[in-house]
Amino acid sequence: MDTTESPRGAVGKLASAAFDDCERAVRDTIAATEAQATELAADLRSRGIERLVLTGDGCSYTAELACEPSFIRCAGLPVATVVTSDLPFYEGLVDDRTCVVVLSRTGERQFVLDVVDSLARRGPLLVGITGNPRATTFCSLVDKVLQTKEGPEPAFLKSKSTLAGIVSLFTLAAALGSASGDGRQLDFAVVRKLPALINEGLLMASTSIRAAAESAARCEHWAILGSGASFGAAADCALKLQEIAQVHASAHRFGFFYHGPLGTMSPQWGAVLLVSPETRPWADRVAGELAWAGVDPIIWIAAEPAPASATSIVQTPDLGGMHVASAELFGPAVQLPALYRFIYELAIARHLDPDRPPRMERMLGLILPAGQTEPDLE
Repeated sequence: MDTTESPRGAVGKLASAAFDDCERAVRDTIAATEAQATELAADLRSRGIERLVLTGDGCSYTAELACEPSFIRCAGLPVATVVTSDLPFYEGLVDDRTCVVVLSRTGERQFVLDVVDSLARRGPLLVGITGNPRATTFCSLVDKVLQTKEGPEPAFLKSKSTLAGIVSLFTLAAALGSASGDGRQLDFAVVRKLPALINEGLLMASTSIRAAAESAARCEHWAILGSGASFGAAADCALKLQEIAQVHASAHRFGFFYHGPLGTMSPQWGAVLLVSPETRPWADRVAGELAWAGVDPIIWIAAEPAPASATSIVQTPDLGGMHVASAELFGPAVQLPALYRFIYELAIARHLDPDRPPRMERMLGLILPAGQTEPDLE
């Protein structure tokens, strides 16, 4: 861990500015994609599409994991979520009755373009979702494009772009639900509530999460737990904790946690629990087991009351006024703002700059073409 003192205010300015712009980014994305998603849903029905494949890499993949349950419940179609670089190994999954939704923040990574080019020859309906209006090759390879509107975001935390990708996927799931007659679980009126809820979540977490992060800076290992839609949020948090805060982190589903991971827990670990009404019984039990193993802190992120075994509590907006299915599906959208605040604060507490992760250039060198840099979006 870098022990060079970094005064607060001198670091993380880009990430902090992105937090301030999240509400605008997701609102503009919903407005831009609602009509396109409605048209696309009708097109899928008319083409006789029988399967959806969601694909992306990095935080695009974790965003799709967070949205997969929405498609499963609302689309009336089988849904598979696959890392883009793994798609070539799934021979037979994609055919001319498949719609492949490719989420790519930049639309410029060569291995993504190579996979999409290969897919295009196999006849599926290809839908690209990107925040980069200059991604001309990517847009030319797909049949339909949904343009997210996160705007400039050079900060590697990618809070705006991940949330914009998630709400664009929710918009498409709502459109498919309406087309299938199952829009009661997820509709446009509910999706339009997300920008304000996301902003509320960022504000609610701004003070409580700092204290939790500062007390947890010593932890080099983190378990992030969530089930259902919240597992996608847990996976995104684990990915970005590793990149931004330079700690070992892994995502786990509550039920599977007992099959191995619990045996590794010790006072060297911290844990974050993403809790919903459906997972509350599991979360209570897991929190007790973590406390027994000496894990500290145990950060409880939920609108639900916390058990005594939790050491830090971060309140999220209450979704109780929504249809129960909508509230469960939207969990990641109100949990991720708290997680992004946590990653940001933990990096600063560990004397790192969230805008300049120390190994990011090396990682980008592995995934970008030679000589290409990560583009800032417009």
